[in-house]
Amino acid sequence: MGSLNGLLMASTEIGKEKQAAEKLVEMWKTIKSTDVLEWWPFTGPLQGFFGKTSFFNNAPLLPYLEKEFKNLGGHMHRRFTTGIVNAQTGEYIIKDEKTGSDMPRHIFASASVPGIFPYIIDGENVYVDGGSTDNINLRGAIDKCIEIVGDDYSAITMDVILTNPCKDCIILIAISPAKNV
Repeated sequence: MGSLNGLLMASTEIGKEKQAAEKLVEMWKTIKSTDVLEWWPFTGPLQGFFGKTSFFNNAPLLPYLEKEFKNLGGHMHRRFTTGIVNAQTGEYIIKDEKTGSDMPRHIFASASVPGIFPYIIDGENVYVDGGSTDNINLRGAIDKCIEIVGDDYSAITMDVILTNPCKDCIILIAISPAKNV
């Protein structure tokens, strides 16, 4: 759900970071599983395993994302990227703040982990979570920095923080250009 966190932060006006952080904490304290997923009818995950494309149905997530985006003003105020994969071609696709009102749909697709949640059909394309092929969207973050600093790669700083010293650790990465954005 990193893209949901990113949506909230990128939809926040510059200078209102404290309010955004408070909103983010409040959202995670109050969000219910029924806001983002539901069991398949009858036998739940077993039906998903044998008769659907995934264990769980994340259909409630899209209306939730659309509502949150609208409540945040429906506009991106910061640079932002999320990744999705075209399941038919394997192409990794980066969506950014220029996507506009379609951002909730792209975040919905980026949360469609194959086997866990259904893939997303959009026209003739089938999309799944970008983490399927590129677990950490470094390309998108670096491209956003390049928009600011140009080809001066020495002006880009990458911080990697391991938050759990075990085999399956969580990695937080912050990439930023040398000047403020």
